[in-house]
Amino acid sequence: HYFKMEVGVVHVYAAN
Repeated sequence: HYFKMEVGVVHVYAAN
C-alpha cells in the first residue's frame, strides 16, 4: 500500500 497526503487528508490505497 502507499500513502498520499492531500489537503491535510491522508488517503490510503491498498492492493493485493
